[in-house]
Amino acid sequence: MTVDNRVETTEEGAVEQVVEVEDGAGDDSEADVEPRDRLEYALERARTEPRAHAVAVAGAVIVGLVFSWLHWIGLVLGGALVGLVSPTLPRALLGGVGFGVIVLAVFALTLGGSAVVVAGTTPIVYVALAAAIGLPLFGSLARLIY
Repeated sequence: MTVDNRVETTEEGAVEQVVEVEDGAGDDSEADVEPRDRLEYALERARTEPRAHAVAVAGAVIVGLVFSWLHWIGLVLGGALVGLVSPTLPRALLGGVGFGVIVLAVFALTLGGSAVVVAGTTPIVYVALAAAIGLPLFGSLARLIY
């Protein structure tokens, strides 16, 4: 809402105060845009503009890693976030697998010298590998929804 308060002189020389009030109805202000429209615009921008896509994927990977560190459902969340900013379903699936590989690499780095010992603990290590790849892949299917 804008208020225009000014003093004008008429043709007869009289001075009068003019107050005009505009409520902003009819324009495309930020308050009129629905949250769903904002989300669609942000996703479309992240999917089509290279720079926005890189920032969105980096953010999705960081958020996914943080949540994966806290709970295994973070693997699904990270895959879903990477999948949502991907332009197509095949790229979303590839992004989910890529996120899983990043999670495995970070996990191996946190193990340090023990990574070799952990790699030798078969068959339980197969569960960790399958979860690290399969759960983000499953999460990236969120691209089908939105």
